[in-house]
Amino acid sequence: MNICPILETRSKASDCDTDLVFVFQGADKKILVPSSGGQYSEHLEKLKKSESFSAAAGSMQFIRFGGQDSVENVLFLGLGNPTDLTEELLRSAGGQAYA
Repeated sequence: MNICPILETRSKASDCDTDLVFVFQGADKKILVPSSGGQYSEHLEKLKKSESFSAAAGSMQFIRFGGQDSVENVLFLGLGNPTDLTEELLRSAGGQAYA
């Protein structure tokens, strides 16, 4: 059983074109895909198999038209190992997403 911090954010805008998804990395340096499924677990499984995105701290993966429903895109932001999570790491990830 993986114990990861849960971080969920919602924008004030009801209609946006890109979902921002924070992703953690396991001890094996691969993506931790939520066992409960989730809206983007299929995309994360594909990225994990292709090894094109490891969810290392500071890494990003943008998928055009990868979103669900009214969302056209998804941006996965790697946060590294959950035990290494700090406020500074989150601040930096937010800055990368904003840029």
